Amino acid sequence: MVKLEEGQNPLDINLALEPSSGFEIQAPPLRIEEEMEINWRLQAREKGIHNLTMIVNGQIITKKVAIAQKPLSKISPLKVRRNFINELINPGESPFSRDLPVKTIEVKYPVKKMNLFGWNIPWILGIPPWLIVYFALSIILGFTFKGLFKVEI
Repeated sequence: MVKLEEGQNPLDINLALEPSSGFEIQAPPLRIEEEMEINWRLQAREKGIHNLTMIVNGQIITKKVAIAQKPLSKISPLKVRRNFINELINPGESPFSRDLPVKTIEVKYPVKKMNLFGWNIPWILGIPPWLIVYFALSIILGFTFKGLFKVEI
């Protein structure tokens, strides 16, 4: 998904997605004026990390895409334009130029589920599963070892 800057019309932007060996483009771009977005539907062909190459008004932007990678591989779902705050929040990839009409490029990955001893830990109110497990284990281990460390509550 490509999100455009305020005041940009997706129908007027000259934007193309280059084919790659890692995926195929299944449908032409869907340009949504109300959301200022341009979306593609892609189908994975081979595992690995591949470059998604877009040509925006004659300039090339590349975005890394992970297909069936290890759970902890360093891939950012979002690529942002050059701005200190954007780069601080999304450090996974180098930003693109500010003179382009594009605000962000996002790849929507399927949600991963965390499995702990056979239990699926879901996202709860937007809180990631690893944080729920960390919090629960901290409480359990704190109460378990409070006598050993001579802590009173």
